[in-house]
Amino acid sequence: MKEPETISEAMRLHRAGEPEKAIEAYKIALKKHPKDKRLYANLAALNRAQGKPEAAAHVAQEGLQLCDPNSPMLLNTLGNALRDLNRQPEAINCYRRALKETPEYFDAQFSLLLCLEDLKYKSLANLMLGVLIRRHGPNNQMLANRIIMREAEEASNENRKLHPTVELWMQRIQKQAAKEDNPKAPDHWFQVAQICCSFNRIEDARHFHKKGIEALASYRSLPNKMLSDDQLINIQHVSSWNLGCALLRAGDLKMGWKLYDHGLRAPAEGAQRWQRSLYKPFSLARVPIWRGENLKGKRLLLLGEQGIGDSMMFITCVPTLIREGAIISLVVPQRLKDIYTRSLTQCKVLGEKDMREEEAPLPEEYDLQCPLGSILQFRFTSLEDYGQDAALLKPNSQRVKILRERYGADKPLIGISWQGGGKGKRIDQKSINLGQLCGALKTLPARFLSLQYGDDAEMVSRSVKKHQIDLIDDPEIQAISDMDDWLNQVASCDAIISVANTTIHGAGGLGKPTLCLLGAKPDWRWLADESQTHSYWYPTVEIAKQEQKPQEWIPALESIPNWWKKQQIQASQG
Repeated sequence: MKEPETISEAMRLHRAGEPEKAIEAYKIALKKHPKDKRLYANLAALNRAQGKPEAAAHVAQEGLQLCDPNSPMLLNTLGNALRDLNRQPEAINCYRRALKETPEYFDAQFSLLLCLEDLKYKSLANLMLGVLIRRHGPNNQMLANRIIMREAEEASNENRKLHPTVELWMQRIQKQAAKEDNPKAPDHWFQVAQICCSFNRIEDARHFHKKGIEALASYRSLPNKMLSDDQLINIQHVSSWNLGCALLRAGDLKMGWKLYDHGLRAPAEGAQRWQRSLYKPFSLARVPIWRGENLKGKRLLLLGEQGIGDSMMFITCVPTLIREGAIISLVVPQRLKDIYTRSLTQCKVLGEKDMREEEAPLPEEYDLQCPLGSILQFRFTSLEDYGQDAALLKPNSQRVKILRERYGADKPLIGISWQGGGKGKRIDQKSINLGQLCGALKTLPARFLSLQYGDDAEMVSRSVKKHQIDLIDDPEIQAISDMDDWLNQVASCDAIISVANTTIHGAGGLGKPTLCLLGAKPDWRWLADESQTHSYWYPTVEIAKQEQKPQEWIPALESIPNWWKKQQIQASQG
């Protein structure tokens, strides 16, 4: 029987990695097919993936009410959403109900195991894990990962090597898979590498990643393999990119930046095709890629990354190459052209649009080319290599003066930004509620200026009224349409308080005293080392981190008064 069009379209969008469109499509499909349990389960799963566990729980509950109150699939889905909300006892009840209906339902069994671990019921969790291994076999990858995670944690706590059975187990899984009619790709090695990295076992992570590369090569020779060579290459790129980001967080910059290059070929969800997307005006056949050789006298074309913040961050490393004797031409996103034309006078700065014009430079004008994010693996492999040229941005001083007069010089001026960039749940993970931020700021003897991207006038107006805070929104300046003037606005401030977004790159690049309200799950741009008090990219950017479990901003917000007092003391001392 042919799938109804509304359902097939929703599932197509889901498979294509377009979550926002898929969510809307599922809602439409549910209006026409309110008894289809799959739609509720899939919509709830998407909401969870977008960082919206409340919405996921609501959808799952609705499915249980309208379709089947004893559906194991929907009960498990509801339990997972409740677990996300730290409502473990209710989640356990859902899993038990699901298992009462279907005792061998592995997803519910495994979810129950995770819930017991959340609640620190170690003995019960160990008992459950043993039962699952007996039922489902030692080659089940999810169970293997759970055991290896425990071993990695215990080995780290006890400062010892991993037990040799970990590698033997991985080899057994690979050999067993090779005997099957349609053997799966041996990507389990990469999963173990990620687990080791999460416990800061860097050498183990490198070792298992290397084993994964070797295993993929062996898999290619199997006559009955499931995947094509292109699919295997894709697995290698994605796994290497993920591990590279994890290694950067762990402080292994040498291997991390090397694997970071795989982001140029690791697929991304949505419209952006690759994890690292950039404009490439010339093929490698026309202008060779730079691979770390001496740059003295060489004409090097550096290509900006799609992410505005990433380009700004990586450009702080360009002066090192200039001192080495490189003749740099820098292609940046168009919005950054005026900023870097003024700030990096030693370079020829081109916007992406300039490279598409009839009078654009020719390939013969360059000896080498390189993406900005790829230069770090060759010259920037230790923390000491960063920060010396961070404050290289130069605003328009006359415009800064005009803006400061507009905002008033009777009080110190602190720029604020509260919403992070990205997609889906990453936005929520990086953001803070403006009202909560205002509640923490209003006791400071200062005036505040919104530096937030987008039209935030109504939100600011509500917060001013509710919290009686001296907060300005300047509708004349919008970073999306005029980033140069936005930078002038940042420069008009005495200090900055912001979540981890482009504001940090602007403030850090100007050398402004800055407090970054860093989410509990920061990305590769920040070190996992809890002793790090400042960004290694920008020495003037101090970190106040969100609590992890439960995710709570109060401790970070409570640090603001002392941080501001310290800035005032330093300013008074000249």
